[in-house]
Amino acid sequence: MATNTGLGHLAVASWGDELTDTPLKLFLCPACQLPTIAIGAFERERSVCRICKSTSRERAVAQAMRKAIKLRPKAERIIGVSDSKWMVKFATKLFGNRYANHHYHQEPLLDIVNPDPVLFNSADIVSCCEVLEHIEPPANRSFTGLFNILKPGGIAVLSVPHTRSGDAHVEHFPEMRDTKLEMEPTPRWTGYTPDGEFHSYGDLNFHGGLGSTLEFRVYSEDSFRSFLENAGFKILEIIPNDRLHGIVWEPWSRVWLAQKPS
Repeated sequence: MATNTGLGHLAVASWGDELTDTPLKLFLCPACQLPTIAIGAFERERSVCRICKSTSRERAVAQAMRKAIKLRPKAERIIGVSDSKWMVKFATKLFGNRYANHHYHQEPLLDIVNPDPVLFNSADIVSCCEVLEHIEPPANRSFTGLFNILKPGGIAVLSVPHTRSGDAHVEHFPEMRDTKLEMEPTPRWTGYTPDGEFHSYGDLNFHGGLGSTLEFRVYSEDSFRSFLENAGFKILEIIPNDRLHGIVWEPWSRVWLAQKPS
């Protein structure tokens, strides 16, 4: 069964949220906005667009960013929070010099836990993808930081690994001071709890590298929602699977759209 997809002469089979992989992997990419084909199985970080090289998750982020600009058509400032190289390329093409990617260790600087007050109420749109699981506890500080740098009515595009609704939120480490990542002889996270007790943790989980990619927590859908709402955000949408646009993976670790109330 085929459906008219706007892909010209191409026909794409009609699926819902099924994850059945088939030889037919045509879709209309929301990143490059071209009819294309996926390379690799449909998974969150795979099924690469043959043209712009976006993954399923990056296409969901692109779709969310395009929705954000419709909500803020006069957006003057778009801030990226440690965006990936792919995201920088996409956002620069979409927004031009209105977009700037900010970093913790290099200019332009942004510590999302403690943003410079000069950035408060300055951004129409903020992209924060695959970052919030790497922030030292307590996690709520980063959500408050995101909220503070947005203008009233501003939109946050958020991507974070999370489990299903009903699952437990997992914090790997307690809140500590004087923390340090020790790499020899094996990686360990060390520090002192507020009462002065020393702790050292091994068996660390890194996402694609060492250092700033250390995983501090695993959100659940419920905990991620709670952090956003407790910071003051209104949740607008959780981007669903959309086979037509090449956004297909398990029903968790989604891309979110949230808004700071006007």
